[in-house]
Parts: sequence; C-alpha cells; structure tokens
Amino acid sequence: MDQSPKHIDWSKYKHLLGVLSDGDVAQLAGCSARAVLYQRRKLNITASRHGIDWQYADRVLGMVPDDVLAAWIGVSQTAVWKRRTDRGIPPVRK
Repeated sequence: MDQSPKHIDWSKYKHLLGVLSDGDVAQLAGCSARAVLYQRRKLNITASRHGIDWQYADRVLGMVPDDVLAAWIGVSQTAVWKRRTDRGIPPVRK
C-alpha cells in the first residue's frame, strides 16, 4: 500500500527527484507519482528529461545488472537489455 507523503523520509529520495521519472521514484518510495510530483515541485526541481542519455550507460552495459542500470537512467529493464544485446554485450554475472 502507498505510504502517505507525510510519512516518507524524502531525504532518501531527494537525489533521485528530477533524475528518474516521478513514477519510478514513487515505486521506490512506496507512494503515488502525484506525491513525488508535489515533493519535486515543492523543492523547485524540474522533471527528468524525456530523452535517454546513453553516453554513460553504454560504458557500463554488462558491468552492472540490467535492472540496476535501468533504475539509474530511468528506463525500463527491457530497454537496457535490448541496448546491451544489440551490441553483443553479455549480461553481468551475479
């Protein structure tokens, strides 16, 4: 169940506001995307960019798990998997 925005320790998620999508931060924080939007606006943080910056991500494909990289750059795990497999890079061994 979603937490009330008043019961969330936003200091744990502040570094993700404006970096990840509001929906992704909401998933991590256990609240609604609307609560994240409210908090982001309260702190005067702009929304994350819609384009994907693969410049950094391409350098670590196959070095970190796809799901972790996906969370870092705000895309789906499938998007990372496709990017990695299109380049013939094997997955990281856990």
